[in-house]
Amino acid sequence: MRKIKVYFVIAFTVGFGMLWGKNEISAPKGENMSKYTQVICTSSRIKDGCLDKVRSWLHTLEQERRSETCESFQNEGVSIEAAFVKEENGSYFLVYFMRADDVQQAITVFQNSELSIDAFHKQCWEDFTEDHKILTPIFHLELD
Repeated sequence: MRKIKVYFVIAFTVGFGMLWGKNEISAPKGENMSKYTQVICTSSRIKDGCLDKVRSWLHTLEQERRSETCESFQNEGVSIEAAFVKEENGSYFLVYFMRADDVQQAITVFQNSELSIDAFHKQCWEDFTEDHKILTPIFHLELD
């Protein structure tokens, strides 16, 4: 019998510092960081005029530089990253989901990485997005 993992994410938005920069990730006020050990979902506003650039950036990670992206995933202990675009009141948002063995460790490895794909990824986050927020997890279920 095949094992199936199901992810169903419903979340409320809370503020946080720059996730992919040099700052440590921390749980939103009053929350325990243990909620973020395996999955994290963020929302970042896509800067005006940058939607096509965001699509190109993520296409590059997934297609053109896939082997480098997979190497980075292995280094970080990441098993899934998924991105979605949401439109709200004329603005676009990048909703980004990640599953890792240890989210904090994955972010630390990414922040300290010298891989060119990670430098590219960091630069795109900085150039094309702003107003970064962690979405508070309220439901996470996995079926084996």
